[in-house]
Amino acid sequence: MRKESKYKILLILPFLIGFVIISSLYYYYLEEILITFSVLTIEAVILAIITSIRIIIVIFCGSFLLKQWFNQDEFYLSDLPFLTGLFFLILIPAKFLDLLSAYIGNIVSPESLLFLLKIRFILAIINLMPMIYLSIGIVLFYFSLNEKYSSLMDKKKREKLQKYLIILISGVELIMIIILPTYSAIFNIVPFFVIPSLIVILWVFIFAYRNKKLTSINSFIVSIGFGLYLLTTIFRSLGQYVFDDAIHLILSEMFELITNIIIFIGLVNKPKIKSD
Repeated sequence: MRKESKYKILLILPFLIGFVIISSLYYYYLEEILITFSVLTIEAVILAIITSIRIIIVIFCGSFLLKQWFNQDEFYLSDLPFLTGLFFLILIPAKFLDLLSAYIGNIVSPESLLFLLKIRFILAIINLMPMIYLSIGIVLFYFSLNEKYSSLMDKKKREKLQKYLIILISGVELIMIIILPTYSAIFNIVPFFVIPSLIVILWVFIFAYRNKKLTSINSFIVSIGFGLYLLTTIFRSLGQYVFDDAIHLILSEMFELITNIIIFIGLVNKPKIKSD
């Protein structure tokens, strides 16, 4: 089997499994969904429209980046188009779960809602893993420039440590989400995982911009996108205490949609090089 075909199967299979799981959840909660739609509000319609637009956009962004990856002469799992493509595509099942939780959250049992939220936040952690993996690689390279960490100059050692760190970080975060006992505990704890991760990712792209690394993308625009994504994540965490639930969700989705577009623009546009 060709390497390209093997990777395509490995990419498609998890998304097919995810589609089956999400479809099963929608079918299981069909009665509750129909009850919600019988008393549909204008806010619920707006939320559905914005989330649907976001799903379409992240499908396009992720597919475009993966197509770029497959068009390369050689492609590796550590390549930027692959990691950023996954970052977008993992949002697809997450957004379908967001819609489901938003529509049935008020009429299902607390246990059912907690179950859905745990799946959603597990996806949130997985969503950031490709970018964290990339960030770890660049951070380790940065340390390798210091004589104190000269052992990291060995690329194989860096890659090995990079894999160990991503397994450790993702393992700890996923276990914490699984064992958290309540809805409020998840909402209070998860931001302490996500926000530091986004800060590191933001620093990496700022570092890349200042040091002319990752020259195949516009690191400046990407860093703006992730900076706004960080602010949006903070808003999603704190805005629930300020705004009505429906307004909070609509604003969060709108802000995140804008940040996704900005990040994608930065990923597909090379910076202009000034000629002397």
